[in-house]
Amino acid sequence: MSTTGPTDQCDLIMEGGITSGVVYPAALVQLAQRYAFRSIGGTSAGATAAAVAAAAEYGRAHGAFTELERLPELLAKNLLSLFQPTPKLRGVFKAFLALLNRRTTLGRVLAAAGHLGLAFWWAVVIGALSAFIYPWAGSRAHRSGYDRRPHRRRSLG
Repeated sequence: MSTTGPTDQCDLIMEGGITSGVVYPAALVQLAQRYAFRSIGGTSAGATAAAVAAAAEYGRAHGAFTELERLPELLAKNLLSLFQPTPKLRGVFKAFLALLNRRTTLGRVLAAAGHLGLAFWWAVVIGALSAFIYPWAGSRAHRSGYDRRPHRRRSLG
């Protein structure tokens, strides 16, 4: 890609939002073919992209925009190594990854439920006990003659 000799100059202001942040590298590479970037700014994910754009503009003569073009591929390979959950949330993180990595809806649900069940086994045990104790206690109360419905009193007159 030839980005060493842009014909025009432009200013860039990029907005935040994760979806915006995802498309910025490819958009910057396309814009860099025609424009040299002068004033660059942004908010949130746009500010991060603005910093990347400024660095690429600074290194334009050394092929920085070619490197920027490879950024989405590089992030896709290494993204999970950049985010590590705390030990308490490792199960939730694995459940989220299971949602992303399975092909079928049933596979996603089962894998996520499995990871959450392993991570929060105590909640599963409490839920299972409640599911069995409540009907058992209700049937015992019914058999013993306990009736929670109020009795009507009849008037004598």
